[in-house]
Amino acid sequence: MCPSARELLRAGQRVYSRWTSSFLLALTMAGAPGCDPLGEPSPSDIRGLVVLATSPLAEADLIVWQLGTDGERLEQKPILRARTDERGRFDIDIDIDIGSGHYGALRLEVHGGHSREYWSPEFLSFDDPSQPARRTNWGSDNANPPLLSAIFNRVQHRPDGYTLVISPWTTLAEARAWGWFAGYDGTVESTMGRVSARSLALLAEHLGLASIIETQPVTLDQQIDTLSPAVHHALSLAALSTLARQIAEQSGSSVQAVNTVTLIRALTEDALGSEAIFDGLGPDSNPLGVGTCGVPADCPAEFPAPECNPSCRLGPNSLRAHLARALLEYAHSGYNKTDLDLTDILDVAVAIAGNAEPELFGQALPEPDSEPPVIAFSPASSLSTSLSTVYDEQNDHIDFDQHTAAPIHTSLGRQRDLSEPGVCHTVHKHVTRLHSDDDNPLRWTLSVTDPGLGFLLPDATEYRVRIPAQSRFLTDWLPAKLLTRDADGVHHYEVILLRDQVPELATEAAVFEIAFRAIDLLQNRSAEVTRCWTHIPLAAPVQVIGPAVQSSGSGSLRAATLSPDNNNLAPSINGTESRAVMEFEVRNGTAFDTYVTFQYSQPGAAYSKQWLLDNLQLHVDAQSDPDCLAEQRCYTTRPDEYWNDLGYTAANIPNSVWSVRVWDITTASRMELLPCDDGCDADEYRLLSRLGPDRPRRYQVALTLRNMGFLFPDRDPPAVLQYVDQPLDPFYHSTTHITGTLGETWLYCNDEQPGGICKTTALYRPTRWLESATILSSIPLRVIGRVAATSRLEPRQPQSNGTFRDPVLLADELRWEAREESLPPTLPRPSTAP
Repeated sequence: MCPSARELLRAGQRVYSRWTSSFLLALTMAGAPGCDPLGEPSPSDIRGLVVLATSPLAEADLIVWQLGTDGERLEQKPILRARTDERGRFDIDIDIDIGSGHYGALRLEVHGGHSREYWSPEFLSFDDPSQPARRTNWGSDNANPPLLSAIFNRVQHRPDGYTLVISPWTTLAEARAWGWFAGYDGTVESTMGRVSARSLALLAEHLGLASIIETQPVTLDQQIDTLSPAVHHALSLAALSTLARQIAEQSGSSVQAVNTVTLIRALTEDALGSEAIFDGLGPDSNPLGVGTCGVPADCPAEFPAPECNPSCRLGPNSLRAHLARALLEYAHSGYNKTDLDLTDILDVAVAIAGNAEPELFGQALPEPDSEPPVIAFSPASSLSTSLSTVYDEQNDHIDFDQHTAAPIHTSLGRQRDLSEPGVCHTVHKHVTRLHSDDDNPLRWTLSVTDPGLGFLLPDATEYRVRIPAQSRFLTDWLPAKLLTRDADGVHHYEVILLRDQVPELATEAAVFEIAFRAIDLLQNRSAEVTRCWTHIPLAAPVQVIGPAVQSSGSGSLRAATLSPDNNNLAPSINGTESRAVMEFEVRNGTAFDTYVTFQYSQPGAAYSKQWLLDNLQLHVDAQSDPDCLAEQRCYTTRPDEYWNDLGYTAANIPNSVWSVRVWDITTASRMELLPCDDGCDADEYRLLSRLGPDRPRRYQVALTLRNMGFLFPDRDPPAVLQYVDQPLDPFYHSTTHITGTLGETWLYCNDEQPGGICKTTALYRPTRWLESATILSSIPLRVIGRVAATSRLEPRQPQSNGTFRDPVLLADELRWEAREESLPPTLPRPSTAP
């Protein structure tokens, strides 16, 4: 049969010593197989829990005194002693009747023990005599004031006994009762039991609980989705611990120096003041504080600003606004493992912050929370490297990866402060640098404070972007990113604009505006704060492979000759075939298209040409056509023009005949690129993005003579030149290949007989051909590429090395010469020319 744990504990109470108590407690906790360590409760049983904040007070000594109606001790020694276990629990049995007569109440004192704060891994041991004691020996002449305490009034027997909680709240309620009795003038009939019960009820009502002495708190390291009284009580104690943490951080103190016990001791002295209210004044009417608490000397007395009302300075709002703020912070922290969030406890926090109960806080009004949050752009020291600045990229130095052609930027431009009010700084941004938050982004860092409860949801600071000139919003309200939250409640946010959120950043050159606003938990909204900047998107940088060289392929000017094997210049002169003069390669190694308008400088090239005309005698036939004169198929005169040199011409090539052509040479299937047709300029090309991270798109750009019509003969130029590829002199069995024109044949009767008979005829054909042509330019030819992010933007010239910063130059002067080497055979000519 199991030994009764209650019997063990009673034995420990009778024969109390530190050793026996620990021993009996161990027996109680161990029990025996199948036994309930605490057994069944009796009507006189008091089970209890001693909790410091979120953790129990373990191995603490519990002393029970019997009090009279005015709070005096009725015995010279405690009526019971016990010790809490590792979970802070105790079990005592009261065998005397205190429900009537003059006995009044029981005072339960807790001494020593150890516990810890949720926000620190260090254990706090309160057996150390170095721990500071209360300055006021309240409640008795006891020279060893308790760590925690409670006054309990048992008004009637309960069949299941009692379950009590001794906590910081019961300690403050008792202190407030002693403070009331200290100023008691005897005008109201009262007892310590009644005053204590009133204090417990006032404090419970302030926290929103039915009872702070009979509602056991739960642990908050489990999933809970209902705000039950037990959870509510636990959250209130966690808020008190959070308030201690805030004070420790504000004063730079360790957990050993500032903790919940430190805070409770100061609040106890506050309650023991002359008016028994929480007003920040102790029994000697001096201001109370916790830790190293510095307050500016010029702070006002009423409704002080947040910097004048730190948590370490006790006052009427320590257990109101400060506690409510701490409650919200704990609920939002990672220490809260329940499923309850801020919205579940907001009403509780608001009620705590706004309680105006005069018996607790006198005539001091609650700290108002009608003030909206305040937005500022001054960065904290922890954010000194994340300012609201951006480099203007117009003068970036840009190198390129030799394999991928990806641009590598070095910022050389000025930094622009985007948070500067009233200034719309001009910011040039490459579209390739608008997609990453670590690549010179458009950034704003904000500091947001709330003068009221001082608590903002993480996404309570928002931003929105628009183009004012178009009266167009580009985004809805979007949440800013929370970076840090300082101990003094300042929230630091960051906003980075990327083209994924605002595509217009890559397509619009305009004045942009960004607006910021913040809202606190009570829906107080800040005024909108706006900033602007003049945004000019720059095209994706493309790599120019240079220097440019003279074209030498089959369609180049260099390959064009008048030699027998390749002397067909007729298509080029007729304008149906262009000739490439110079060329270079462009590579796009980015993931973005680029629009390029190619322009060429005034080439300043000159040309010369030599044309010849001759009436070629094809054959002489004595009996060929005797009736040709009668039938008017031959003539007795020769052609008008005969054996004429059309002369030499030299002049400048007109600029209108030059043009730029582009080919996509990324793959083996070389394909000419035509000017784009989606709103582009007439000579604007769309250079597509890379095929893959390691496959840049490659383009060949050539300056061409699209029309060499300036080589037409000046005298009676024909509409179209021909490539003559036929026998011109069958008599000599010779075939001639020339660039020129053939006239109509002329049959000449050079021996007319009487009667109009033609005895001998000669066949002539007027022929013109280009004998020689030359193109010379001592001035280097230039092609300039002006790039834009989209076809709708004005083509611009980013000042970047390798990205059309300088015109693309031809390396040497242009020199081309062609001469006809296969002239028609020279036939005998008359002795005198007409």
